[in-house]
Amino acid sequence: MPNYITSEGDKHIIDFKYRGKDLSITYEYLWSPLADKMLDFTPSSIAPNTLTLIGFLFNIVGTIVLIAQLPFSQDAPRWSLFLYAICVFIYQMLDNLDGKQARKIKNSTPLGMIMDHGCDALGVIALSAGMARVICLES
Repeated sequence: MPNYITSEGDKHIIDFKYRGKDLSITYEYLWSPLADKMLDFTPSSIAPNTLTLIGFLFNIVGTIVLIAQLPFSQDAPRWSLFLYAICVFIYQMLDNLDGKQARKIKNSTPLGMIMDHGCDALGVIALSAGMARVICLES
């Protein structure tokens, strides 16, 4: 089996720290301040990966409910659009909160980073499907 990490890399992987930065206006003025406020109400007993998973599930459930409203050529019922908007909002909120929670309880791990970014990558598919339904896009 090939070794993808060199012996020198093995020494440094333990010290790895992710240092991402979001320069968007909505993150700076909406999502980050809102997540900071929510962090005050988030118990330390809740694991960051739990927040990630709950947010991801909201994204998936909201999308499934929305795209189940057929046919795509017609407008979706307003209640399903409203539910989808709430689910996407909760997903965004928890996606911004999970990293702050990890830093708050000093529980940042490589697994958490992989889980967060993996759920984000899969979540983009759900968001794309949901938005296609919102604009009545058919293949």
